Amino acid sequence: MNVPIYVITGYLGAGKTTYLNKILSHKKNYEKNTLVIQFEDGEEEVEENLINTTVLIISKREYEIYSTNISNKIYNVISDGNYDEIWVEWNGMDNFKLAEEIFLQIRMKAIAHLERVIYIADADSFPIMIQNTGINPITMLYASDIAYIYSANKENKAKTKKILLSYNRKLDLVYENDFQEHLKQLDLKKMTGGSRFIWFIMLICVYLLLRNNISSIKWLYNDLIIYTGMLLEGMPFLVIGVLLSTFIQLYVSGDWIARVYPKNPVIGMITAIGMGFCLPICDCASVPVFQSLLKKNVPLCSAVTFLLVTPIVNPVVLLSTYYAFNGNIKVLGYRIALGIVCSIIVGGTFYIFKSKSVLKYSGNIQSCSCYCCMDDARSSEKESGLIKFMRHARYEFVKVAKYLLIGAFISTMFQAVQSGILKNVVQSHSFTVIILLMIMAFFLSLCSTSDAVIARSLASTFPFASTMGFMVFGPMMDIKNILLLSSGFEKKFIIRLALTVFVVCLLVIMLFSFMGSGGISYNG
Repeated sequence: MNVPIYVITGYLGAGKTTYLNKILSHKKNYEKNTLVIQFEDGEEEVEENLINTTVLIISKREYEIYSTNISNKIYNVISDGNYDEIWVEWNGMDNFKLAEEIFLQIRMKAIAHLERVIYIADADSFPIMIQNTGINPITMLYASDIAYIYSANKENKAKTKKILLSYNRKLDLVYENDFQEHLKQLDLKKMTGGSRFIWFIMLICVYLLLRNNISSIKWLYNDLIIYTGMLLEGMPFLVIGVLLSTFIQLYVSGDWIARVYPKNPVIGMITAIGMGFCLPICDCASVPVFQSLLKKNVPLCSAVTFLLVTPIVNPVVLLSTYYAFNGNIKVLGYRIALGIVCSIIVGGTFYIFKSKSVLKYSGNIQSCSCYCCMDDARSSEKESGLIKFMRHARYEFVKVAKYLLIGAFISTMFQAVQSGILKNVVQSHSFTVIILLMIMAFFLSLCSTSDAVIARSLASTFPFASTMGFMVFGPMMDIKNILLLSSGFEKKFIIRLALTVFVVCLLVIMLFSFMGSGGISYNG
């Protein structure tokens, strides 16, 4: 059984133990075998006389100096006990990386998982404390899912709310008088492992229904080849993007980028296009680099232009397009020109109409969410620059790779049935066909380094303008990109970006078709 871990954190005296006792004494916990792990001694003690509650107290010296031994001790306690829940009271003055070392180690994940991090804030003292206690409490805010605020006067509540959201805009704020609703929130907000399994089974059932015309198991072999091929195509470029992103975040100063990057939006977008021609990264890899540029305060219009144009104009894609279309320079030139035009127009819309909320997390410090670039004495003493770089890259890769895996799976299902769909498609108005191929590009989610091969086969069946829509829109926006963006960007921004790219690409390709598609036509 994989036991959920709830971490309670906040300043000393904020009311963490009071909150914990309130949770434990609630009726719903009477029948639950609960382990409480305290990493600090507060003014109040946990009520150990509660039914089915075990308390493990670990001193600050133990987990700071003997962290490995403490990890082993906690692992053994959880393994030997039959616990339904684990509640951890964590010192809010400590860097959350220490807690990660204990609860996010690989073997621990087999028996327990981090379900919630709950930040306890006393609105009367929090605004003063957060300004005078350094970086570690801020790492806790970045890691938290819920902020539980004790009652205070309205002015202090408003001030506390503003500060909390300035560091972590995704925090769910709960006040003391909403405790009953908070209990429901803890039970229902996140999917449990069981519900995730049910959803996965439902997805598999849908997939099997789509493949109900199968007479042998050969379809599974073919689909595995497609899925593996997509991963082999995308993973190397995702790794390149993660490494570039890590390098930018760790070693490129935000002040330096802000100083040298062009402030003029037109020059900035031209610079972004030049970067796209130089970096051999596809759509999978451009997303983490895009996020890093925004964290370094690069103007949004320039960063968006970079995100959209790089998968089309990078050297690898240019070579693959040239090869797929038998050295036809016109096809290559049109793909470059249309990609640049669309990316500049979309980037320009973000300059004219500003987006208030882009990244999921915002705050007053420039740092990544994995806490490895925080000023931590233990880290600086024990870790070399290479180790820190690899640890950061590993975290970033794990964070975004899961979205590539999911996107590739969805794309594989679509490719498995798309041939049957195409058989029912007849030649129709160019507007309809352009939309059809753009939708195909979105769901197929092909890597931009190989989509030209598919586009060449489509060019013998469909008008060339619609094929160009396939090669321009697909690298800019597809399922993989949406899922990758969802790991670090606000939903409103992703929806606006996707719709803007679709509309702009459609209009530009329609104009290209109206002008005769450059005089190019493939008849087989």
